[in-house]
Amino acid sequence: TYMEMSDGFKIERGYISPYMIIDPDRMETVLEKPYFLLTDYRLLEHTDVIPVMEKMVKAGKRELVIIADGVESNALATLIANKVQGKFFTIAINAPGGENKKVLLEDIGILLGAKVFTDSQGDKLETATVEDLGRAERFICRQDESIIVGPKGKKTDTLKAISAAKNAMERETIPSRKEFATYRYGKLT
Repeated sequence: TYMEMSDGFKIERGYISPYMIIDPDRMETVLEKPYFLLTDYRLLEHTDVIPVMEKMVKAGKRELVIIADGVESNALATLIANKVQGKFFTIAINAPGGENKKVLLEDIGILLGAKVFTDSQGDKLETATVEDLGRAERFICRQDESIIVGPKGKKTDTLKAISAAKNAMERETIPSRKEFATYRYGKLT
């Protein structure tokens, strides 16, 4: 048995493309006070990312973290081109995987105070507003891990999620579900 304490919420996923790195000496990107777009969609076209970027620019914001099921093709090229030109800094990571990925994405949304755009809810990314995006004090992204420091979600929502995870951890009898509830409780606390 061991316990690992860390400052922030750690996601075992790193940047999708090394072109998103801001500090090549350390092979990492650190964004201060970024906004977060969370979705279970695969972003393929530039039209998947441009609308929210334009809304952020109008609001004077230029640092965005995208946590999605995947960012590829024209969407990825658009993000990289804007970063290289110094117009807009975006780092994209793949959403946590596995059979419980929707729950983990929702937990991240609760911590950040973000709306999670999901296919099952019929959400459209082009309707995303700056208010739908999550916030945090800092985001650190490396090749194999990302850390959200100082998430800005509502404390009451976070406490409800912690309580639900703790109850599931105590009630669950199936080992795999109990293990996931324990993992989730540890992440949220």
